[in-house]
Amino acid sequence: MGLFLVERYLPGLASEQELASLVERDRATALAVSARHLQTIYVPADETCFTLFEAPSADLLTAICDRFGLGYRRVCPALTVFSPGTGEGYNDDKEP
Repeated sequence: MGLFLVERYLPGLASEQELASLVERDRATALAVSARHLQTIYVPADETCFTLFEAPSADLLTAICDRFGLGYRRVCPALTVFSPGTGEGYNDDKEP
């Protein structure tokens, strides 16, 4: 499994409730295809949404987005590094 960032343009997202609904749809969709929704960040000033998924491949995640109409600009491999003291490390299990 790898980490992938899905970038979407979401003009007119009016409320946190709409964003929460979108996130729930992402979670349900991911679970249906053995992927996992990890985090969503919405930037209202840019009307852009970044969602981090764990999935077997970028191609599978792209197909999921197409199949379930999630809409996206791009799907990119991602790396994460957590702040010291959070109990988390790099996403590839290397020492930070």
